[in-house]
Amino acid sequence: MARRSKAEQMIVGMFPNEKVVVNDRKLIGVEIDVWFPKYKLAIEVDDPMWHTEFHGRDKDYHKTKAERILRNGWSFLTLLLDYCNVT
Repeated sequence: MARRSKAEQMIVGMFPNEKVVVNDRKLIGVEIDVWFPKYKLAIEVDDPMWHTEFHGRDKDYHKTKAERILRNGWSFLTLLLDYCNVT
């Protein structure tokens, strides 16, 4: 099992009776942090320390990922940890 961030653990813990998939690549071929199949909702938890061009991400990485999720008919939410007070 992939390691979960505190933010991912918090999200999963908020929905104990729901099927929640964490750190999986099955939906679009790239990792999605948290997704709820029943609601067709994908959530990305972006920590600026690891989700930047400095750490090897293409400048359009997140935009491309969001477009792929939306093209599959899913809703997409990004949580920016800079603003969430969760580390």
